[in-house]
Amino acid sequence: MEHTGGAMLFGATVQRTDIRMNPQPRRVIIVDDDQHINNLVAEVLRDEGFEVHCCFTSAEALGVAQRIRPDLMVIDLQMETRDAGLGLLRALRANPATADIAVVICSADSLALHQQTQQLAAHGATVVSKPFRLDQLVAAVARLL
Repeated sequence: MEHTGGAMLFGATVQRTDIRMNPQPRRVIIVDDDQHINNLVAEVLRDEGFEVHCCFTSAEALGVAQRIRPDLMVIDLQMETRDAGLGLLRALRANPATADIAVVICSADSLALHQQTQQLAAHGATVVSKPFRLDQLVAAVARLL
């Protein structure tokens, strides 16, 4: 795939938009056990001006979040366990140092998303279903920041 100012995921192209409002780059942590998803989302968000950190487990992500205090996290719902993303979200909200981090939860399992919608909403998470269009993800990030 040639990268020419947009990026593709599952056949959809996202055009670059300038959502940078702050001279300091906003920090984002992407948490997904799929390296391809991590790399693709990281590339798109870096192109948008974000400082991006990638993690592959909820435990790793929690440690990085406590250390760098990101503005936003994009978290896969199902990683090492079926509800690892929800567990990470709960841990973030329970810690005063990370409680106010904006969170986008992603999952390809629409049934799991449906079953956990109330819990995710109660913890202030925005939900994006996989497969997602990158422009939808970028728009969700922009709305939260």
